[in-house]
Amino acid sequence: MKFLKKTAPASERRLGRIIEWNTDQGFGFVLHGGERWFLHIRGFLVRDLIPAKGDRVRFVPGVDPKGRPCAAEAELIHRRLRALAERGSAQAILLLLPVLALIILPTHAAVVAAWLLGMSLLTVWLYWLDKRASIRGRGRVPESTLHLMELAGGWPGALCAQHWFRHKTSKGAYQRVFWLVVLSHQLLAFDLLLFASGIWETAVTHLHLLAVL
Repeated sequence: MKFLKKTAPASERRLGRIIEWNTDQGFGFVLHGGERWFLHIRGFLVRDLIPAKGDRVRFVPGVDPKGRPCAAEAELIHRRLRALAERGSAQAILLLLPVLALIILPTHAAVVAAWLLGMSLLTVWLYWLDKRASIRGRGRVPESTLHLMELAGGWPGALCAQHWFRHKTSKGAYQRVFWLVVLSHQLLAFDLLLFASGIWETAVTHLHLLAVL
């Protein structure tokens, strides 16, 4: 924040609790050591969650131009960890159908699992390369390459990399293609489950009998 002057290095972060927060105006106060510290929404390193009264924060102490104590480079602690855990648990459900499909595969299940794991690890690496290139202003990994890796089975790795590196999550066009890839894999896994369970064969037999009648 331009109007703040930090008075301590980032290694000397302090812990406090938000005692007031005005969501409409985007500021509030943090209590630390019996002292109130002004905190603006722009003082957060990451703004993916809306602060609320009672949240614990880690911040670097600073002062405003009038010499009043202010919080800079703030980070939400427990709410952020809980949000990541809840989001991770929800997304883990996406692995349910593919894992079940692997379990019921009559042959080559281990080979397919190894392939998917390898593609996921490779996809994570490519995301990392692209994130680093974007920071350093160097040549980027083409989005078509990333989508191709996701389509080839690396979508679980892409899902992890997007949140680990905070990369490609805010680009709507990219996300639409990504989730279409995820949906295609879910449908493929569902189709394999139906085929292995004999439902498709039974349905085809019934349709054939109906056609004969």
